[in-house]
Amino acid sequence: MRMFNIIVNFCLGTIAATLMTSCSSTQFTEYRSNEIYQGRGGAVRTVGGVEIWSDGLPERKFKVIGQIEDTQRDTMNGNGLLTGMLQQSMQSSSRDSNLASQAKSHGGDAVIILKQGDSLRGYAISGNATLNNYGSYQAGSFSGTASARYNHFTTAFVVKYLEGN
Repeated sequence: MRMFNIIVNFCLGTIAATLMTSCSSTQFTEYRSNEIYQGRGGAVRTVGGVEIWSDGLPERKFKVIGQIEDTQRDTMNGNGLLTGMLQQSMQSSSRDSNLASQAKSHGGDAVIILKQGDSLRGYAISGNATLNNYGSYQAGSFSGTASARYNHFTTAFVVKYLEGN
């Protein structure tokens, strides 16, 4: 029976560790158009020399050259290690870095965030299970915690500023 408890605890721990692993994916898709745009300004921050527009559009003339889809998983949310503002700040910093890197590698000068959101991807469960043998029958119990895991997604345009404006 002791070996069974060890195996169950190991499996639950392995599953929890796998679910808590942070991971992200960023995909660039080329955008083809001759359309030229010019905005009126808005909220902008600069990361690695790339402007990231979270509200509004650049005052300079620009052309859209691509679209980025960025998805990030929770970073151990709900188990006391990274929660609340610290987690959000780390994910935002990582997302901005991914967006800036992708824009720069494809010749972009700026990123315009189109949409952001979250989607539930499942739950992480951790705890202890016990199975007791009472002769002709067995009884088991489980105690532990479950916490929701989310994917955080961002869709953005990559833009190239046009010379002479």
